[in-house]
Amino acid sequence: MIQRWGLVEFDSSDDAEATLELLDGYLVNGNPIRVQFCIPGTHAIHIYLNFINNPMAAQAEKKALLEEAPSPKVT
Repeated sequence: MIQRWGLVEFDSSDDAEATLELLDGYLVNGNPIRVQFCIPGTHAIHIYLNFINNPMAAQAEKKALLEEAPSPKVT
């Protein structure tokens, strides 16, 4: 199955930020790519498997990967 998106896992936030600055909006075969960040500390394979195992949920809603409300532990 061909995906119209991909995940990249970075070793550092500096590398992720440099990629965002360099490639967000870059054209690939005439189509601009969009660089977004996911939850720090969550491995890309887990996010990918969630999309693969729940394709209808991924297509039905385009919602953030974070919970609706932040944890009460967040200060």
